[in-house]
Formats: sequence, structure tokens, C-alpha cells
Amino acid sequence: MLHPLSRPPAPTARRAGRWRRSALLVTVAALSFTVSPVVVDPAAAQPAGPAPAVSPASATRAVSAVVTAATTATRTPQQAVNAGAAYSAARGITSYLAVLDRKTGKVLARTGNAGTQVASESIVKLMIAAYYRVHYGSSMSATMSARLTQMIRCSDDGIASAYWTNSAVPEMAARYGLTHTSNNPGNPGYWGKTRITADDMARLVYRIGKDQLVGPWLMPAMVQATDNGCDGFNQNFGFNAIAGAGSKQGWGGDNWTSQPNAIHSVGFTGKYMVAVLQTGNPGTYATMPATATYTAKLIAGSSANVSRYPTYPKVQADKFTSALYRQLLARKVTSPVQSVALQQGSRSKKQVADDLSTTGARRGRLTNVVYQECLGHNADATGLRVWTARLATRNIKDLYMAVCGSPSAYARAGKNLRTWTAATFRAVLRQSPTAAQLDHWTAVARSRGLPKTVDALTGTAPFREQWIDRLYRTMLGRPANAATYAAVKDNIRGRGIFSVTSYLAVSTEYWHRWVG
Repeated sequence: MLHPLSRPPAPTARRAGRWRRSALLVTVAALSFTVSPVVVDPAAAQPAGPAPAVSPASATRAVSAVVTAATTATRTPQQAVNAGAAYSAARGITSYLAVLDRKTGKVLARTGNAGTQVASESIVKLMIAAYYRVHYGSSMSATMSARLTQMIRCSDDGIASAYWTNSAVPEMAARYGLTHTSNNPGNPGYWGKTRITADDMARLVYRIGKDQLVGPWLMPAMVQATDNGCDGFNQNFGFNAIAGAGSKQGWGGDNWTSQPNAIHSVGFTGKYMVAVLQTGNPGTYATMPATATYTAKLIAGSSANVSRYPTYPKVQADKFTSALYRQLLARKVTSPVQSVALQQGSRSKKQVADDLSTTGARRGRLTNVVYQECLGHNADATGLRVWTARLATRNIKDLYMAVCGSPSAYARAGKNLRTWTAATFRAVLRQSPTAAQLDHWTAVARSRGLPKTVDALTGTAPFREQWIDRLYRTMLGRPANAATYAAVKDNIRGRGIFSVTSYLAVSTEYWHRWVG
């Protein structure tokens, strides 16, 4: 954390500004660069933003030429990062990428060079803005707040130069744990050459988002980034080209390597905090906005849950899902959602089985099964609706108790207690009672009443075993035995047969029988 410091002087009381490279250093491509300050009076200085290295019109054409077809395939963040980096590399552009989970800050994806320092260009303005918010807090003047917000939204170089202080980067690096971020070692005042990494910038945005002093003020400004920079450069690329995302853009030629030009987009979506940093030579500069956008779209469209579980070929996933639909819902697959989830690894086999075994359709089928066994007909509309809902949180034992122990079931038995007991025994345990059993359970019904008698019957081992046997016959094509009863008895607890369904569905035997 940043130790308490005295408040920095207001920028109007300081002398700041920026300087530009000599015309002798400008490349033959007439590229101009984001530059950093010398000390001038900000009130007197009227800095013009660096001339765009490519015209806004040509940048727009480059971005509009992004191939979007490849972005429709669901990828993991790492797969998206790999694809974006490869796409850029094929065009002579080096990408430095890092993706963090917005909620947890967990690193979800990165390129191998995400810890390599590159020139910040205007990304450093995030640290300038945060610096003043930390020191002024809620007492920041409306004028200062408006100017810093403008610096973020349209990347105003003049405001950055006026507010620059050599303390901003090291203090914010310490506050947010940016271990490889530092001022330009040769000239700390040259803010365009601030040293940053993709790892640090993704971490910066995540930690700003968690910083209650800075985040609620700074992040809305990132969401409101303008299409064109204050210097006229088209900054509608990268995360600024994605609806609802927040971003800070950077561009220029301050990198010190053989790839001097840079196009950066650091931003966030509802799921991720991301740094897309790029370097290239002058010949690739016009292409870089498009590659930044391509990569940003890949990442924004990715899913952290993809391949979280084992993935399966389409044929196998389809067979597994189809078998469950037939056995649990008595119908063909009407939606490929579960199969796609298995192919992508976003759901496990157990989760798919859980999903299908507890659907409203499955609970409705079970309701009708019990009604048929106890009353000889399907549930009426009210009964079906009520028990389909109740089985979402209650055990099938409750359904048996309510239906088999109902006045309707007693009336069906001619209101004869012994006849009702025999019928209920058969319905619940799927076998006829012996004379001794019939005498015993008739006495129980006489003393405890019908619902409690059903409750007692469904609490017996034969009740559990007959339901396990039903599922074995349906799902594995064979009867259960003593060994299988012992193996799955614990799974009948709590969610009862719903748990047993998943237990069988993920077994090797089930896979071999229905998938191959």
C-alpha cells in the first residue's frame, strides 16, 4: 500500500509539459510519436497532440477489415490469446497479452512475453489519473476531475504533460503491486517511454477496479472512451471497439527495440481485465489497430469455463447426451446444448447427467410414474404442477407418501385397509407382500395412519434397492445385485434417485454401453 504522503501541488502551480522528437528522427514514413514533458507553464503551453501515424480514415478501414468469422468459435481465454498472437505475428506484429478474471484477479491467460517491458505510450495516463485521485480523493476539484477524465477518454497529451510528475509511476506501481513498471530510466519525464508489461497492466486495471477510492471514478471514464483521440487519431480499436467494454488506448513510436511503433489497448469486459500491447515496425503500423481489435474480440468472446472439464468429440458427446434423453426423458434430443457443453468442456458428464435428471420434464415423468403406481392414472394438471415443482427440493419419498397415502388411494382400495396395504406395498416395493408382511403393515396403517405407513415403507432397504434396480435396468441394461446396492446406497441419500442417475451415467460401464 502507498504510505500517506503530502498532497502533491495542483498542476497549475507546477511547471510541466512535453517535448517532441527532432524532425531528423522522424522516419521516412512521416510517423510522429507520443512524447513526454519538459517543464513549461501549463497555462501558457498549448501542446498539440502528436500527428497520427496513420490517418483516422485509414485506421478505420483497417479495423473494419478485421475478419470476424474466427471470433465466433468459443475458446478459452488462453486459446483466444494464442490465436490473437498468432494472427498478429503473421502480419509482422508482436503481441504482449495478459487476461485476468475480473472477479478474482486470477491469471487466465498470457503470452510468454507478457512480462517483457515495452513503451507505455498513453497507457501511462491511467497511472497519472490514479495518482491524483489517490492524493486528492473526494476533495479533488471539479476542474481537475474533468481534465483528468478528458485525458482518459480522448487521450489528451496536453493534459498528461501538464499533470505529469515523476512520482506518479513509482507510487502507483507500489500501490498496485506492479513489479515491472517504472519510469523511463534515461529521462523519467519522458512519459511515453514509461516501462510497462502486459502482466502489470492487466493487474493495474484489476486492482484499480477493486480500489474503492479510484475505481468508481476512473473506470466509468474508460467506458466512455471516445472514438477519436484529442489529436484526431482514430482510437476505435481494441477494447474500445467492443460495446460495453472499458479501455485506455495508446499509440506512438516510443519503443526502444527494432519494432519502435506501438498500438496498445488495456481494458475490461464484464468477465475479464485485459492488456493487449503490440509493437511493430513502421510498415505494420496501419495494420496494428485491426490486429488489436481482432485479438480483443477473441478474448471478449472467450469463456473461462471452456475446457474446464474433459472435452469429448462430437460423436461421443452426442451419443452420451442422446442416451440420457431417451432414458430419463423418453424422447430424442431436442437441443444440442448439453452435447456442445461436453465438446467444449464447459460441463462435466456428471453435471450434464445432473442437469437432465433434475429437469422439470424428468420430475414430471416421475410424478406420473408414482401416480400410475398408486392411483392407476397420470397426475391431474394441479398435481403435476405441484409435484414437478416440489421435487426440485424434495425427495421422491415425499411424493409417494402424499399420493399413496391420499384419500384417493384409500378410495381406490374400496376403503378397505387390508386391500390398501397390499396395493401400497406392491406400488412402493414392486413386490407382493407375504401374509406376515401384510398383517404387519396393516397393523401399522391402523395405528399410525396411511401417510406415515407409506413413509415407513419408503424408508426400507427394499424401497431403495428396487429404485436402484430400475435405474440399472434402464441405464445399463441389467439388474442390480447385492454388490451394486452396497456401492450406490450412499448415493440414494439426500437427492435420492437423482444422485444415483448421475452415479451410473459417469460409470465406465455406461460409457462403454452407449458411447463405445
